Amino acid sequence: MAKYIKLPDNSLFPVAEGEDYSTAMRAAYLKYPDAFGDAPAKPSAAQNTGPFGDAITAAKQAALGSAKALTDIAGANNFASNYLEEKAKGQQAQYSPAAQEEMKAQAERMKAAEASGSTLEEIKAGALNVAEAPLRSLAQGIGSLAPYAPAMLLGPIGGALRLAPATMRALTGIAEVAPKVLGTAQGVGTVKGSIYDAVYKNELDATGNEQVARNKAEAAQSYTGNNLDNLLAGGVFGFVAVSTGAEKLLTKSGAQKAAQGFKRRAGQAVGEEFLTEGAQGGQERFAQNIALQREGVDIPAMQGVAGQAVQEGLVGALTAGPVAALRSPTPTLSPQQVQAQEQAAIQQQAQAQAQAQAAQAKAAEDAYKQSDQYPIDLGNKFDEVNAQRLKLQERADTLKRGDVVDRENYKYAKQESDQFNKTVYTPLLQEYAPLRDRSNALRGAAPITPVQPT
Repeated sequence: MAKYIKLPDNSLFPVAEGEDYSTAMRAAYLKYPDAFGDAPAKPSAAQNTGPFGDAITAAKQAALGSAKALTDIAGANNFASNYLEEKAKGQQAQYSPAAQEEMKAQAERMKAAEASGSTLEEIKAGALNVAEAPLRSLAQGIGSLAPYAPAMLLGPIGGALRLAPATMRALTGIAEVAPKVLGTAQGVGTVKGSIYDAVYKNELDATGNEQVARNKAEAAQSYTGNNLDNLLAGGVFGFVAVSTGAEKLLTKSGAQKAAQGFKRRAGQAVGEEFLTEGAQGGQERFAQNIALQREGVDIPAMQGVAGQAVQEGLVGALTAGPVAALRSPTPTLSPQQVQAQEQAAIQQQAQAQAQAQAAQAKAAEDAYKQSDQYPIDLGNKFDEVNAQRLKLQERADTLKRGDVVDRENYKYAKQESDQFNKTVYTPLLQEYAPLRDRSNALRGAAPITPVQPT
């Protein structure tokens, strides 16, 4: 028995066998967008009321889209990709009514420019779209940098934790390489997602068969399909974009570049970002057109390329300025200063280790002195020392009663006995006396009465 879902305009849409609700709604939206756009909007308490709220929504939506591009590296339409896409679509309803009308008009303007076949009209449409909503465009650009934030924070977090120099060097190396890896993956993922959506929509419009549309779209974006050349090109453009544009300022080498002064670094970043982001956006649309051509669609290879390149280039340029302004210069240290810092860190680490070992030894000593073994060992030691004291004293007394020669030797024997009493016997006696009874009880020894040396 056929299954249907009800669309916002109360029309019915057939659900393919084995298809879940969200996938069916997505297919219906792509095939019959009017069924959604003409439906009366439900009032939402979360809907924005002004441009600043719209800017925040644009940033969140861009962050989700940027993350989705990374997941698409594993294949468009995967679980994570679909989840992020649904979240991004959910943000769309939060825009204020004015912003939604403006975005609808902008989309229609760009569509008309593409249909005209005029590159100039596409450029004008792309530029006007950004000029009409600069704050929203800026927020969109900043939000797209979200996946790069963790790599940017590795160095400051490591410094705050006072990690070892070798660990800091490793973190710095990761922070330097990570944006390039992310940018390359994002470039490939963006093209894969773009190809999937274009082929899927075209096939669904042509045949109305959801499963066939999905199969063709997945084949078109696959690494083993006939669009590998444009997937690789997307990776190259992504790598170049993060190596020269605003993302570059988020790395350590970018911080060193910041020392050249705000005007210079901002101007350079704006120019580089416009060129690289524009080229990346244009390549994305070009790859989409080529994929459609390879599916037998009669579409010019350059349709929409100029408009998308200009629009994304301007968004990137808007983003580069604030990033360059916020990126504070990092002082360049001389090799001697770096070496001194490393040596100081090593010394601090050695001191901390020595203090930890001393504290550990003190804790062990305190625990030993609280045990029964301590008075036992102390009593045995006292017995040995006391016996040695008596021998020295007896030797001195014997010499004292002897002839003249023995009396001369007596002086040295007396000095030795006195020194032993002072440095060995007396300190031990002071430690042992309070524990004498406990020691004798534990040892079962006959009590020895301590004698104060004369």
